[in-house]
Amino acid sequence: MARYPDDSPLFRGMPWPPTRPSSQQSIPRRTRPNPMDGDGMDRFRGRVYLLVAAIPAGRVATYGQIAALAGHPRRARHVGNALAAPDPPRPPGLPWHRVINAQGRISRRGGEDWSPGDEGNRQMRLLQAEGIAFEAGRVNLDRFRWRPEEEGAKLGKILGEGNSRRL
Repeated sequence: MARYPDDSPLFRGMPWPPTRPSSQQSIPRRTRPNPMDGDGMDRFRGRVYLLVAAIPAGRVATYGQIAALAGHPRRARHVGNALAAPDPPRPPGLPWHRVINAQGRISRRGGEDWSPGDEGNRQMRLLQAEGIAFEAGRVNLDRFRWRPEEEGAKLGKILGEGNSRRL
């Protein structure tokens, strides 16, 4: 039997490497349910679509902002997935192009590599057509960010809920 490397009296006689008793090896791990599994993701996606549809022309929102308004802060990546997912397809006419990243830049899609003059720059062209200016590839979020609370928008009304609490 191998001994612990330091051979100290505390570990003398114990096998190296340490092993778990066989009774502990089959204990299942407890996990918390993921709110984004199954119907949870469908509800989240529906809330994202309602919020994105409420962004007025000439304004932008960030992925993280939409996630927080949908009730799931720190789920910005899920917002991006909901807007880019081919199945189920996003609703026709949804202004997906008004959602950008937290730095005010347009996020690349699935490894897409583009520069400001390329054809893959559809989102930038759509935003510029709405009067949103880009400076060094960025949108000035202080100027163009959608602030529903300042515009008197009510989250409950946007999301179709009975109690329309103010943002």
